[in-house]
Amino acid sequence: MGRRFTFIVVGILGVCVICCGLVWFVAIPRARDTVEDGLREAVGTEVAVRVAPLGTAEPGEYVITEADLLRQFNEAVADNSAEVKDLGLDITPDQIRIGFTSGEQDAEYTGRLVAVDGRLEVQDMQTSSGFLDFLFPASIVANGIEDGVNNFLAANNLILTNLVMEDGQITLQVAPAS
Repeated sequence: MGRRFTFIVVGILGVCVICCGLVWFVAIPRARDTVEDGLREAVGTEVAVRVAPLGTAEPGEYVITEADLLRQFNEAVADNSAEVKDLGLDITPDQIRIGFTSGEQDAEYTGRLVAVDGRLEVQDMQTSSGFLDFLFPASIVANGIEDGVNNFLAANNLILTNLVMEDGQITLQVAPAS
């Protein structure tokens, strides 16, 4: 009876370790990629709609509103299996704030958008929740936003020369890449 019990306990512990390993090495990275890809797609789509409405991207000044960007975020979330509710977006001269509820957890990410060396850079991105930062670090949100803009501009041989954050909108100035 003693050896049999030991084998059962060791077997159960082994299964638990394997399940934890799968969550840690497979499920969490896949969820992080889904969030980052969704943000990249939403931001990139909205930039494309503004900068290249007829299919050809041109240098100039473009305004992206909070409402338009939130619509793109909501469409990206609707296509995603993640349970995200009450998605909110606030743009002020000082920061961009993305907030949502997942399950019973409220969370928000805040950071500043700036133009640096022809590219969009998200600075000081932080999250309101330590647990959320463990699962979905602020860098994932920042990378999704940066890549959405920078990948589109690079693919169209454009650079970001200036970015102005105002209440409810972001103004991008883009120029031809040298």
